[in-house]
Amino acid sequence: MNYGHKVDMNISKAKVLWSTVLPCIGIAALVMCLLQKVISCGNEEQQCKIQYEYEFLKQKDVDGKDFIHVQAHDLETVKRVCDSFEECEAFNSNGWLKTSSSFYTTNQADLYIKQKSKKSRNSVFAPFTSEYTKMMIGMKIYVYETSIGIAHRPHRTGGYAVERVFVELLLKSPFITHNPNEATFFFIPIRCSSYILDASTEHDGILEAKRIVGEIMNQIQNLHPFWSWSNGADHFYICAHDIGSGIGEDLLKNSIALVNTADYEDQYFIPNKDISLPPALSPDLRSLSRDMAGAYITPSARNILAFYAGDVTSGRIRPSAYRRWLNDEDIVIFDHLLPTNSYKKYLMKSRFCLILRGREVWSSRITEAILCGCVPVILSDHYHLPLQGIVNWKDFSIILPEKEVFNLKAILQSVTPGMLTEMQFQLKNIYHHFVWNNPAQPNDAFYSVMLQLWQKRHIVRYQPFNVL
Repeated sequence: MNYGHKVDMNISKAKVLWSTVLPCIGIAALVMCLLQKVISCGNEEQQCKIQYEYEFLKQKDVDGKDFIHVQAHDLETVKRVCDSFEECEAFNSNGWLKTSSSFYTTNQADLYIKQKSKKSRNSVFAPFTSEYTKMMIGMKIYVYETSIGIAHRPHRTGGYAVERVFVELLLKSPFITHNPNEATFFFIPIRCSSYILDASTEHDGILEAKRIVGEIMNQIQNLHPFWSWSNGADHFYICAHDIGSGIGEDLLKNSIALVNTADYEDQYFIPNKDISLPPALSPDLRSLSRDMAGAYITPSARNILAFYAGDVTSGRIRPSAYRRWLNDEDIVIFDHLLPTNSYKKYLMKSRFCLILRGREVWSSRITEAILCGCVPVILSDHYHLPLQGIVNWKDFSIILPEKEVFNLKAILQSVTPGMLTEMQFQLKNIYHHFVWNNPAQPNDAFYSVMLQLWQKRHIVRYQPFNVL
């Protein structure tokens, strides 16, 4: 802010180099001393603090979060001072350094929000940098080859296409090895969605899928010794269908399942073993992953409290939500899918997007909402949300038990503008983890899933020894 109030600061709290601070006494002297340091720093990077990038927001500011004021003639100097303090998360065009980056609209100043350094932006998963580096060096995956079930090859689109997309990206990834003795994991190449969708009915398709999976596993166990090394605990497979880890039943109970249906009520899904997949986008919505449409629309410009469009008949929660909120003036619910352009407009006009459990817990609406800057409201019991341990869902979404459907409006109206702004800001920080790029890119959905897999690598193997 440009208010001229005095800000006290304990010098010992400032995270600057003591060689910079010790000669300085008092705030004004400290800032002047620091200015001399950063201005004389020049190109000697070894003597300088990390230089950060900043996101520019015109006529936006932070209320009541002033840190110190910098008397300088140019914004580059203010930026360098903000670089030097860990407490500084932003600065404005009036020279005030900020300890918060949650913003609101103002006509008085422009805001510059500190981003990760160029170095840390190029190294993925800032909280997991060490683990990510180890993964890129050490992860090796051996893929079994089989011709069983190869005739079933329908290409599914939409969120369930993640099964096909993941396999394509895996085979092109740097993790593949042709030496099973150096493998961290073994990939079982089943295509459960293809088997199921190629049948005349879902029931027949599931029966066919289970038969094919059984044949593939029989081949793997008879022709290769690798399964017996850990009884399958270092093997993984993907099944992006509602049947999820039930596709192999007890046959694959030790292996890691990459699934959409990550439901605690599912007897075959094991949370500490299996991985919940972030949904893929349908082809007509893929543009959202390129420009993150709606990400910079402020909450005040979103005139719809909550929005949902789609099937309202399946599952145990959608019919109740539809009946309760059908005629509400603040919650917009459609009982059918909308044309793509209309759907995107509603996503961008709404503050909250409802993710209502259907027949299963999974929904591609999660990714669609995130990429449009619409805060997901997840009404579903027992959903093991995707990418846990990679993202913190409480920072950017509202997770409610199904029984709260009748209190939904009151809960959403209790969210303050500041809280909503912060959640929307967090969406911009995490959205890339939900994008399935082709080819895969650091920070995206593929590498996020692979990092989760890597964290499960500590498997005890029993390999036979040749006894003389």
